[in-house]
Amino acid sequence: FEQFFGAKKEKIIGNTDYDFVDQELADSFREHDRHAMMAGKAVRNKVQLTFASNGYTGLFEATKVPLVSDDNQVIGILGIGHDITELDQLIHQLNETKQLLLSLVNAIPFFIYRLDLEGRFTFANKAFSAYLQQSPESLVGQNFYQIVPTAWAKECQDEDQHLIETRTPLHKTKSLSSTGQTNNHPQPQYLEIIKLPIFDFNQQIIGIQGILWDVTENILSKQALEHSAKHDSLTGLPNRYLFNELIQTVMHRCDRNNHLMALLYLDLDGFKEVNDNLGHEAGDQVLIDIAHPLKAALIRKEDIVARLGGDEFVIAIADLKSKQEIIPILERLHTDLHLSIPCEKNGISEQLEVTASIGVSFYPQSRPISFDELLRQADDAM
Repeated sequence: FEQFFGAKKEKIIGNTDYDFVDQELADSFREHDRHAMMAGKAVRNKVQLTFASNGYTGLFEATKVPLVSDDNQVIGILGIGHDITELDQLIHQLNETKQLLLSLVNAIPFFIYRLDLEGRFTFANKAFSAYLQQSPESLVGQNFYQIVPTAWAKECQDEDQHLIETRTPLHKTKSLSSTGQTNNHPQPQYLEIIKLPIFDFNQQIIGIQGILWDVTENILSKQALEHSAKHDSLTGLPNRYLFNELIQTVMHRCDRNNHLMALLYLDLDGFKEVNDNLGHEAGDQVLIDIAHPLKAALIRKEDIVARLGGDEFVIAIADLKSKQEIIPILERLHTDLHLSIPCEKNGISEQLEVTASIGVSFYPQSRPISFDELLRQADDAM
């Protein structure tokens, strides 16, 4: 205090603020003194001060406490001041950092939110609020049951409770279409979800931090790549690679259930003439048209039809109790796979006939046999 006034306490005592500082500052001091006396309790204010002794300028917090006599009469003021310049600068820096982080959190396309232990939102960034078609402010205080379908809300509640109990973060991919939660999206939507416990200084959980982002495009692209790797691009049927995978399961099921599997090998007769006379585009259309009756020949969802390449197809029909059961299927295929295609050749209109030759082999047999051998047998049987 002596340094602020630039005087020893002997010269300070008995004088007033007006004897050491300018009138404006002294008036401010007196106003805060009167405020404390009127309030009858301690009051605080911040003030910028310059020390008379060395010219130091800083921000100070002053606390004024009224002094009362035994008969409860105000007889003076006790003033306490301390330098908060560094603290104020630190708070300012923290606020700037907070605003910067908030700007970043609101700028990124990730969905970010926080919940308290009761499952109520304490924060939601702009991306998450926009996804839920609400404002960030309106979300605060609500819970998942109030903003998403019940099935999803129950799932979130169970996950959050498990996270609180185990103190273990959660990371998963969620398909919203699996429970009908598409949020008006016309196609399946996938979200990558991370949930983390929020700890206080005593390592007690005080809430949950959630981060979500849309991975629909990545997953659909991956599914499309996987599908194209295992399916014929023209007909959409499984290709040889996928058929080789699936047929093993069918053969094992036949062994387990003591049932028969019929393997049908098909080759199109007259297909070359279509290509030669009408071009490959017409030939491709024949292959597409042929795929429909082949799919219709499947009796159960476990049965398989595939395009091996060119004009060669294969069908596996399982769970037959006798070889005779395949006869009506063969008859229907012979009928359905007979196509007549108009063609003009040398100015003369004619019909190009496309039919199918079909060979059949059966599994199991009296000796162990591989799929490749079954395929050769069916090819030889055509």
